[in-house]
Amino acid sequence: MPMRLVFRLLLLVLVCAVTGLAGATFIPTLSERGAILGACLSLGIVFIDLFDRKKLDSSQQPGMKLVLSAAVLSGLLAGIALNLSDFMLHPEDQGYGGFVTPHGFGTAATALAYGLLMHPAYALRWRFQGLKSKESIVVFLVACVGVLAGVVRTLFMGENGFRAEMFSSGLMLGVLTGGPFAMLWALAMTACDPAWTFERWKKYAKV
Repeated sequence: MPMRLVFRLLLLVLVCAVTGLAGATFIPTLSERGAILGACLSLGIVFIDLFDRKKLDSSQQPGMKLVLSAAVLSGLLAGIALNLSDFMLHPEDQGYGGFVTPHGFGTAATALAYGLLMHPAYALRWRFQGLKSKESIVVFLVACVGVLAGVVRTLFMGENGFRAEMFSSGLMLGVLTGGPFAMLWALAMTACDPAWTFERWKKYAKV
């Protein structure tokens, strides 16, 4: 494997961790979780790039089954990593207004939801090959599903579960955390993923 491809993939993971950290800086606990989630989800993209390398070499897009498999694997990895981080660094954390995802199942389910939503949305870039506005379309799609994941997390997986009286504040927190996180993650993908286009892949993967 060419070293330039290895460095590019490592850069992708690093940049996704940094953008995840920046996605919710107004809530320190969420920023820390964002860095972990961003890095783990990027590992799913690395898995796709390397597993379907022969297809990419032949200018063929990865199959959706592989994309979904990578989404599940990276989501589960993120769930494990987030829970380990929570238990070691924030064992008594009660969340932010009852909305921060609780330890255990809630955190794992949320990480899996982000993976299952964001990976397929990012994979849709192959549908927009040749469009000058492809970057904007992909970033918009990923940001939208990020908002959806953030809203689901805050409304249904918060510390105290769903509470109708806190619907508006939970909705707003989901938009303010899920949207920026997903948008920054998508921008990192467009900038650093060596398989963002077939042309870029050939540039970095050519032996």
